[in-house]
Amino acid sequence: MPVNSDKFSSPVSSGDKVDAEDIRSRFSELERFVNGGIRASDVKYSLPSETVGVTNTLDLREDAFETRHLIKPEFYLSGNTRIEGVISDTYHRHVPQASMNRYFRHEQSGMYFTDLEGFSSAVANDLPHAAWQPIDGMSATIDVKGDETVNAYVCGSLYAFASGGTDFQNDKIQTQAQNSSRGDNLGQELSSTQMAAYTRMQASGAIIAIFKLYVQGPDDPEPVAHIHTERRLFNRGESSYNCRRQQISFAHMVELEPGINKVSYRCVYRLKTIEARTARHLYVDSRNFFVDVHYK
Repeated sequence: MPVNSDKFSSPVSSGDKVDAEDIRSRFSELERFVNGGIRASDVKYSLPSETVGVTNTLDLREDAFETRHLIKPEFYLSGNTRIEGVISDTYHRHVPQASMNRYFRHEQSGMYFTDLEGFSSAVANDLPHAAWQPIDGMSATIDVKGDETVNAYVCGSLYAFASGGTDFQNDKIQTQAQNSSRGDNLGQELSSTQMAAYTRMQASGAIIAIFKLYVQGPDDPEPVAHIHTERRLFNRGESSYNCRRQQISFAHMVELEPGINKVSYRCVYRLKTIEARTARHLYVDSRNFFVDVHYK
């Protein structure tokens, strides 16, 4: 049934007091209409009048919405999982949280060395695309139909954390001081517990990984980075700071060209030096990835 006009019969002017129950009633009526209350007769459109001798008039038609306008979407549940519809296609990925489903990164792969000068966004952005490794379960190959550029909304989320590394608590005090760049003697009066806590604190402030969205169109020689999707992950200081377990998410709109487009969320692993021992592994657990392609 159409919208109940009685719910909106009382106009509200600037400065009037508004009753909360009246507002809720109006919203409830709109929700009822939008969520299942729209009938074919409610969708109308107008055509120029064909009446002889009559100009500047419109004939109102109520058959704008017919069965022929509905086409069942096609569902693909294996391989490149997606839903292909009339006005949009949705590509979706879901990897549940489980040890066997984890995506691993180690210091031997995709490294970004910053030495002791600290992290630099400019240097990270200048890294070649090959240094950014696609995260398993967060990539999709999009086949854009037609001959026009379309908008696509890319959304993703993942749960990531660092693991391993050492706080040097089992090392000699002199070794701890040397590993912390505190000199041969400075810090030897500190207890092992104090030195370990100091090292863990420093390690937890270090960026261990950077994530970013890449898109490669049919005519692009290489993937193009979208810097607004950059996210960073901090180290945990030998598993001491659980607050560094991070839920990372992003939402971004991109333009896709007709043909095959490759969309992927990628990661680069960061170490201070090749001998760095405060960081070891990066785990990416549960993750979701969606690409919603809009044709109309």
